[in-house]
Amino acid sequence: MSETTILVIEALKTLGKDRIDDDVILSLKNRLPETEKRQMLKETTGVSEWIYVIIRKVCAGL
Repeated sequence: MSETTILVIEALKTLGKDRIDDDVILSLKNRLPETEKRQMLKETTGVSEWIYVIIRKVCAGL
């Protein structure tokens, strides 16, 4: 896994499922380049379901 993917996963875990809202998703969406988002989608298929759902929202529209 790339360093960015690991950092995003750890950040999401730290925030917790209940504290991730549309603002957090939009912030990640705007900060990550398209190439990182594509790679992240491929690398995170084995993570917890709630984390993968958030990552799919962050990467939506590719």
